[in-house]
Amino acid sequence: MMLFGVYNIFNTTCFYLSIYGIFAMNMQSVLGLFIGLDRCYNVSFPVRYSKIPLLSYIIGFTICVIASLFVTFSKYIFLAEEIIITVCIPVTAFYETSLRIWLCFNFVIAVIVIFVYGWTHIKCRMLRNSNLHIKTAESVNRILKSLIVVIAFYVSTWFLAMASLFVSEVLNLQGDPVYYIRRWSGWLVICNSSLHVFIYFWRTPDYRCLAKLRPLYG
Repeated sequence: MMLFGVYNIFNTTCFYLSIYGIFAMNMQSVLGLFIGLDRCYNVSFPVRYSKIPLLSYIIGFTICVIASLFVTFSKYIFLAEEIIITVCIPVTAFYETSLRIWLCFNFVIAVIVIFVYGWTHIKCRMLRNSNLHIKTAESVNRILKSLIVVIAFYVSTWFLAMASLFVSEVLNLQGDPVYYIRRWSGWLVICNSSLHVFIYFWRTPDYRCLAKLRPLYG
């Protein structure tokens, strides 16, 4: 809504206008964790990873959907008074208990994601240092560089936004500080959600090939 200059509306109206985006962000948050765990398992146990059944991925995706739906609609499970908000972003669409659930959910996941990608980075370094095969070492080195880019982007956008919002809620800040924290956090969330495609296009050869072929096949 900030992009269209929509301000001073009820938080329930903001929730209805943002419900698809809120659900998508919750899905992105949980999927980011599952993708990180998938990469970590792949690097740690490559033989076992190749034998993972498709059902495991279906179950994992189902868990993501259920968790995202619960957090998204927690606004109706934990009802709160309707208030007028200045800026319509996810953190203002929620209120009281539902807001705390949304913040804790995303902040905890963000912290775990950083640890998972950090550990994956360490495992990749160990694998590169212990492997004398040139092609394998080059492949692992490319993965390391991509991980550095992904982690840096994640920390500077999504994690920074969630950490700022979480701290402001814990400290119970009021007035202008909260307004500016929420507003800039909203822009960070938008950057995180909209720039992933360019990161993948830059760092992933397979993604670039598919992106180039897509116009040819509609």
